[in-house]
Amino acid sequence: MAKSLKIDTNKLTQYTIMILRLSGFNVWRQNNAAVYDPTKKVYRRNSSTPGIPDIIGYKKDTGVFVGVEIKVGRDKLSPAQLKFLMDLQKAGGWYWVVKTYEDAEKIADLFKRPQLIKTA
Repeated sequence: MAKSLKIDTNKLTQYTIMILRLSGFNVWRQNNAAVYDPTKKVYRRNSSTPGIPDIIGYKKDTGVFVGVEIKVGRDKLSPAQLKFLMDLQKAGGWYWVVKTYEDAEKIADLFKRPQLIKTA
């Protein structure tokens, strides 16, 4: 049995940002990690909004807000992330969880498909 390759979180994040930008989004990485305080030798909680996704931005042609959470391995959405997801979707925004490079490509595929034309 072949070993599964470990996915590098930073590379997956960079790849997802690239894919989204090529698909008509203006997105960026939202740093929400704890910050190390060398004086006190502790990690201080970041002041960002709890549950905010790793990647945020908007669709250039519509202005729709998007959030993308990068999860690798067995990592799951936290309660704060689930709340952000539900609130964003309720407000009309888009939210995706990306675990693999293929997941990022699936998002791009959504925006490469021709729009259906309604007929009378």
